[in-house]
Amino acid sequence: MSRDEFIEKILANGNGHFLESITILPFADYDDDCSTPLVKILNLDLSKISEEGKLVLEILEDDTEFPYRSNYQQMKFNILALCAVQDIFTGTIYNDYSIDAFAAQNYFYYEGLSLIREYFYAGFNNLLKASDHLVRTILEFNIRHCYFYWKCEETHSYKPITEYLKNGICPSNQVMINKFLPKDSFCKPIKAKIQALIQSLSNNSSHAFNPEHSIRSNGKMHFEYTVDSLLFWLNLNRVLSAVLWSYYISYPMLLHPKDIVSKWGYNPSLGLFISENHFKIFKRTLDQGDLQDFINYTANQQIVKDLNDYYVSMPELTEDEIRDTWKKEDSAYPETPFNGYVMVMANMRATREVMANRCTMVEASNTDQYPSILKDYGKYSFWKDNYSKFR
Repeated sequence: MSRDEFIEKILANGNGHFLESITILPFADYDDDCSTPLVKILNLDLSKISEEGKLVLEILEDDTEFPYRSNYQQMKFNILALCAVQDIFTGTIYNDYSIDAFAAQNYFYYEGLSLIREYFYAGFNNLLKASDHLVRTILEFNIRHCYFYWKCEETHSYKPITEYLKNGICPSNQVMINKFLPKDSFCKPIKAKIQALIQSLSNNSSHAFNPEHSIRSNGKMHFEYTVDSLLFWLNLNRVLSAVLWSYYISYPMLLHPKDIVSKWGYNPSLGLFISENHFKIFKRTLDQGDLQDFINYTANQQIVKDLNDYYVSMPELTEDEIRDTWKKEDSAYPETPFNGYVMVMANMRATREVMANRCTMVEASNTDQYPSILKDYGKYSFWKDNYSKFR
């Protein structure tokens, strides 16, 4: 690629990008390993990963003797589950509806998912501290998603989102955790784990850290690939379980699957139910005992009881009625209900992500002044005259 072609590509990318969304759900129960490659789960572009990074990825995916193989497989299940969580995001319309507020509801989730992709690009390219710095931010974006979802439901209003878009201010992590997670004995361990993670990440990576946390401590002076390059993802893995626990509490129907196509065909209601195929993924993120504890806890939530009753009250559709719900004139009728449901979910995911991205597309103003501002910003004289304005 020539210099001019590269510049042309940069300018073209600046006008937006195409979001290719896929839905990965199992046809059957997974074995001990997650057979779906990480690259496919996250839609990673291999061309953005170095040759050494591709070898790291190959070892993680294919080497059955790799000592941390089970941990890596568990991480893939966790990421797959995090990607599947979006299929239950609600489409609630409050009285103060605006397209900006409605679209921004899921911004935090998709920003966090984007940062997970960036995390792996940095990690596989051996920028290990750069990837480490992202972990706390990934955690915090998911905390914000759960909090603002709870707050909007609590107030029956988009006002919390609208105010955030206006001033960019949200409560502290501690306050948000204590708000969206119920004040009961079941959620206390979840709060404790999240708080411990935030503190640990603050000490180790997301702020200036002590020497023992430096990647240079093992003699790595020029970003050489070492054993650490094979294990960088462990830092993210310990965060994912706490993130998923938060979603299981915030969206309790995630652990109570239903046969959606039999009741609604290919026109399911947003944010009410997930399928048995979703549940096959979610259950792999919890130990058997923990899974039953979460199922029992969420089953006692009133919203779960009400939605279970609603599901039972709906009649079963005939095959012809199910066929009539297929609205995709540009696509052949699916061979199986599973195939059709996956196609519907993929379209919903793409639509949600595009809408959530709306609030990031703030049109820049006075861009012709940027060179002058940047030049002045580095001058002591500028700060001597203007420092009081930044307080």
